[in-house]
Amino acid sequence: MKSPQDQQHYRIALICEGQEELMYFYALMDLGVFNQIYEIEPILATNGNDDRVGGAGNIPAFFQDCLTKPYDAVFFVLDVDSWPHEAFEAVKKKISLIVGPAMFHRFALFTNPCTLQLMVLHFEKTILSTQSKVANSGIIQRIWPKIKKYDAKKWQLDEIKYSFNKENYETMKANAKSLLGKTSNECPSTNIVDFFENLESPNPAWLRNNIQAIKK
Repeated sequence: MKSPQDQQHYRIALICEGQEELMYFYALMDLGVFNQIYEIEPILATNGNDDRVGGAGNIPAFFQDCLTKPYDAVFFVLDVDSWPHEAFEAVKKKISLIVGPAMFHRFALFTNPCTLQLMVLHFEKTILSTQSKVANSGIIQRIWPKIKKYDAKKWQLDEIKYSFNKENYETMKANAKSLLGKTSNECPSTNIVDFFENLESPNPAWLRNNIQAIKK
């Protein structure tokens, strides 16, 4: 691989735990908020039986496969979920076996409890305490009135996707910075906003840690 300074475009694999994460990144890419030097490829971590269904448990296999392909960087997006974070910890253990325990957070993009928290912050300063779709259904209906019983159906994800714009993207980042922590054991927390801001930058030096780790 070339060093970040020698390239003009950078191909980034973005492995997504589920349809919510996949939709969210496609939505932001459609807004054009990221710098054009980054060629982002969202990938749903499917189980092989149904290409519409993802899952955190599928992330390590997809991650290992992406490391063998001509990407300049590989990241994966997943929810921490409620305590005891079993799925998150299982992914962490398996990824650590591939790249080493100290390297996990160079590749992991997380939100505690879930990515839906970031979507909510586009519109209001409401904190989610659980990833449960049933428990969060009232909040979702308040923001997106057509969605009465949220279960991440495609039409519901489309309703959410097309509500985002550049203005409320900036609102989300400001709300996240003021309300969310940055370590995975905090609830609420995320490290994805830093990733977003890196993707906005024309300076690719931030990719160095990821690229160097892949080379190893």
